[in-house]
Amino acid sequence: MEAVRSVSVSVYDELFDFIIEKVSPEEVLAFRASPKVQERAAYLTDQNNAGKLTDKEAVELKALMDLTLLVSVLKARALEKMS
Repeated sequence: MEAVRSVSVSVYDELFDFIIEKVSPEEVLAFRASPKVQERAAYLTDQNNAGKLTDKEAVELKALMDLTLLVSVLKARALEKMS
């Protein structure tokens, strides 16, 4: 299992490096989800907090949370490249 996790981390590292090479660090840092996506994320979070999230919405919220984490790591990489 550790080997699989190691490969997964490596794939993410390669993806982040690729994006940072193609897009300027400033552009990465400036990235924001569209207002439509932000509104949907807020709705899903509210539904989750109220215990009213459907299974399909739960999958959507998890995907948004995963992407948020990936973007955060990408932005951290962009900051590293700038310093």
